[in-house]
Amino acid sequence: MSSLLKFTAPALALFALCSSCLGPQAADAGQQPISASALTGEWAISAIQGAPLLEGSTAFLGFDADGRVYGNTSVNQVMGTWSLDGGAFELSPLGSTRMAGPQPLMDQERKLLVALSGVNYAGLGEDGQLFLGTPESTSLVVASPKAN
Repeated sequence: MSSLLKFTAPALALFALCSSCLGPQAADAGQQPISASALTGEWAISAIQGAPLLEGSTAFLGFDADGRVYGNTSVNQVMGTWSLDGGAFELSPLGSTRMAGPQPLMDQERKLLVALSGVNYAGLGEDGQLFLGTPESTSLVVASPKAN
């Protein structure tokens, strides 16, 4: 093994390890980690894992300044807590009402709950859209400020 390769392989491994410790970063250049004050409020969900919401769906999430999250996931109401620390976003396991609804909305709701369970990043796009996901895939859930 050449001396250059002996040096390069450990250096690359160390770089990969250190860069993974930097925490959540925006995967898309047009996104920045969101601040807690910018996140506070209600957000109308527009897409789940790249798919638009079904027509007539009223899915939304609300984030209170005291760390509570609430909303509608297509049929049922959800509630829980959230925290944001330097770009690292965390949702508690969400509690939910248990109503039944039309099967397409129930399927969409399941997809949304699965997506939300994997979220650890919250970013804000240049256009004001909220992106919830992971540093690698920031668009698990996309939302816009909800009009009241």
